[in-house]
Amino acid sequence: MYEEDICFKRVYLVDRENKVSHNFYIPLIPRLDALSPRVERYPDGREKRVILDGRRARGRHVFYLDASMSRRPLVSLAAAESLLRRGAAGLVLEEVEVE
Repeated sequence: MYEEDICFKRVYLVDRENKVSHNFYIPLIPRLDALSPRVERYPDGREKRVILDGRRARGRHVFYLDASMSRRPLVSLAAAESLLRRGAAGLVLEEVEVE
């Protein structure tokens, strides 16, 4: 609903022993260059804290940071609230700074 252009890859998991199969859909989340130039990094290149450039992230609701070593997706507040209203489980949401 929030990112209409995200593609999904269908994955079939088959349990031959129990003769059961399940379909799963994995989102192919885009990478976005929206990291602020003010971000400080550790010597190994990881960010000390994430600071987004609000102009570059505007209008995007789900994405990975292009210049980041982290593989954690970022979601907008609207998308996070939507997931929580629907009872999504297994999520850890952390607030990030936006300039």
